[in-house]
Amino acid sequence: MGSFCIMLFGGTKWVWINHNIMIKKRIASVDLLRGFTIALMILVNTPGTWSTVYPPLLHAKWHGLTPTDLVFPFFLFVLFLGLRIECS
Repeated sequence: MGSFCIMLFGGTKWVWINHNIMIKKRIASVDLLRGFTIALMILVNTPGTWSTVYPPLLHAKWHGLTPTDLVFPFFLFVLFLGLRIECS
């Protein structure tokens, strides 16, 4: 048969074993990147006290790049990667 898209978001692949039995297989690297992105998102949004914030947890003023500036692009990458995996 083959695999087909059931879930909307994730790193899950549904695979037929027999003609009436399906299992789902998780892709660990997608789960790891998703977990890292969510943990970084939480860390950036709640750094403790806003009066003394570790500088890499702040956005760059204008020129430059900090890890905080990469959170949303990583989130979008993981989102569309999961959609691509699910619907392929």
